[in-house]
Amino acid sequence: MIMAKRIAIAFITILISGGCFSSTIKIKNTQDSSIEAQNDYQENSYNQKHTKSNITSSNIRPPKTVKKSANQTIGVIDKEIEERMRLGETYRDNCPVKLKDLRYLRVKYFGFDKRVHTGEMIVHKSVAKEVISIFDTLSNLKYPIRKVKLASDYGGDDDKSMEADNTSAFNCRLMTGGKKWSKHSFGKAIDINPLENPYVKGYKVLPPQAKKFAFDRENLNLKYKSVIIKNSPVVKVFYRYGWRWGGNWRSLKDYQHFEK
Repeated sequence: MIMAKRIAIAFITILISGGCFSSTIKIKNTQDSSIEAQNDYQENSYNQKHTKSNITSSNIRPPKTVKKSANQTIGVIDKEIEERMRLGETYRDNCPVKLKDLRYLRVKYFGFDKRVHTGEMIVHKSVAKEVISIFDTLSNLKYPIRKVKLASDYGGDDDKSMEADNTSAFNCRLMTGGKKWSKHSFGKAIDINPLENPYVKGYKVLPPQAKKFAFDRENLNLKYKSVIIKNSPVVKVFYRYGWRWGGNWRSLKDYQHFEK
């Protein structure tokens, strides 16, 4: 009898102990679940906050340019520019125009790399403002121009400037194959993309590297937007300001050349 009681008491004790252990496990599991849920909430809140921040920052646009003409200026020929012109052999004392009648421009142009650049140019003061407007319009039309540098950067050598496909204006020199002053000597002529728009007289092509662009230009224009033809927007823009195009000349074709 006594043994039966002892066995019964031991059995009850095990049950009670097991229940407490089970209860302890349940309580601990409940606490862990609560902590885990809290951590998940905090992590989700953090992610949502920072994801929102990233989305907002990625949508921020760069400030717009305040002045459209910020990279387009007109200035007189100062001592520094004069020195560049003289050392670069584009200006001499016997030139048919005075330095005071010329203007140094910084013009906007749309490059072959499809980016907007700022180039240098020297023209006569009487056409300075319209040249700024012309290049601004050409840039807005996305007409591609290789580069715009002073002819003095090429030592006043027109051949070297053309070979570099450089767009330029003033250069105190004689007409190609002539004995009279070129319109460039007065700052009233501009050559654009000479490689794609060469000087052609019979079988003579300048620069020589531009022979592939000398003929069949209508078809070339379909492939190369820089090739100037009769109905090109470039021609129409220059016409608007009273300039003439060398591509209309009869005795020869100077497709790069515009003058006034």
